[in-house]
Order: sequence, then structure tokens, then C-alpha cells
Amino acid sequence: MKLGLFRKTGDEEPNLTVRDELGEWLLVRRNPFLSQICGAVNSVTSKIGLKRYGTYVLYYKGETELRNLISAKLMLVTNAKVDEYKFLEKLHTHFKRYGDLFNSNLSSLKMSSFFYTFVSGDFVIKNAKRSNVSVKLLLPPLGVRGEEIPYDMNSLFTSIIRRTLNSPSCVLQNISFSPPQLGIAASCSRVEDVPDSFKIALAYFESDSELKMEFKRVSARQVEINLLMNDFNLASVIPLVWDKLLIA
Repeated sequence: MKLGLFRKTGDEEPNLTVRDELGEWLLVRRNPFLSQICGAVNSVTSKIGLKRYGTYVLYYKGETELRNLISAKLMLVTNAKVDEYKFLEKLHTHFKRYGDLFNSNLSSLKMSSFFYTFVSGDFVIKNAKRSNVSVKLLLPPLGVRGEEIPYDMNSLFTSIIRRTLNSPSCVLQNISFSPPQLGIAASCSRVEDVPDSFKIALAYFESDSELKMEFKRVSARQVEINLLMNDFNLASVIPLVWDKLLIA
């Protein structure tokens, strides 16, 4: 798997968004808070001797009344597993020069030759510095909320289906993965049509092929839904489910 990295050449204006195997990203510039958080993570990664392939912001929220308090979730892609204790210890120490770090957590996932480390915490930034560094901020598919990340596979697709079909009673009955195909069966009520938002949300996880859908009305209110993605991009769910990547 290749990780697409943003580069600007010559006088070319940078795109506001980029897409790679891991999802879609908004390029955020001139945000001193995100720049310092990512800079701290990158610095610690280098100090513990790991090769870094990318640092991504999966979610962040600034408090209205406490402007310097930032809740953030990040993903780090490296060539080897991160030592949890050593990484968090050095991150706390490093961040003391900017402010402080509370409620920090770390989890990890290995897929192919890449190691994914997920860092979350509440960052207090007292000395924000200006920066022109671009930071990749996740643009999740429709129906996904950053504050709910990480999902598991079941809750991820349940949330997407319920919210894009506007049917809170939808129940995911089965999800199966036989590379590169992903199949989903669900039961919903009060679904009259299929909005574009539903198709757009699920297209987020496909590489090229068309999503196959079958809607079968079993009663006046109940609809059975069968979905098949023929070219499911497994990497695209990593930022959304973290180490909960389990498919039957």
C-alpha cells in the first residue's frame, strides 16, 4: 500500500483536499494548535528511532470558553511498532514546553508492513506559534462523526446506514469480507427511497467499482437491504475503527 503525501511544486496552488488509500483529508494550514500537536508527535517519533510515513489528525475540537484546550485524535504511520509507555512518556515531557497533556491514550494496529498508532488526548497549548505547515485533517464519510471514532465495523456501517437513510431503526444483520468484496445485510423501516447521500457515503470505501444494492420490501414498513462492494478498500476504514478492525 502506498501512502499519498501532499507536495507542492513551483508556484502551483495546493488543493484544499487530498485523497489517499486511508481516506479523504482536508489540508489545514496556519493552525498553530494542530501544527504544534503534530509537530510534537513527529518529534517524539524521531527521538525513539522510528521511520514515519505520515501523521494524520482524525478529529479535533477546541473548547469555546477555554480556547487553548484542544481535544484531538491522531494517527501515526510508522515502520515498526511504537512502545506505548515510552512514546507517551516522551510525548508528555516534550509537550511541557508548549503547555500540558491530559487523558492521553494510545492503541496500535499492524497491517501489511505498516504500523498504525492512534493517539488521543486533551492538549493545553499555552504558547502557540505561527506555522505554515499543512496538516491532514480527516474528512470522514457521511454518517460518521469524529467524536464517535473509533467505531467497530458493525457500529461504523450501522451509523452510516441509519443517518444517510434517515432511519434510526436500521439493524445491521450481517457483514462479511472476502477480499476484495465486502457484503452488508441490514433491515430498516420507513425507507421510501435511496438518497444520494447513502450512495456517496458507501462509495468512500470503494476503489473503482460500482456499489451493488438490493432493496426488498418485506412489509408495509420493513425493507431488507443487501449491499455488495466488489472492490472494498480495507485501508479506508483504519482511521475510523483503529484496532477494532475485525470482520467475520
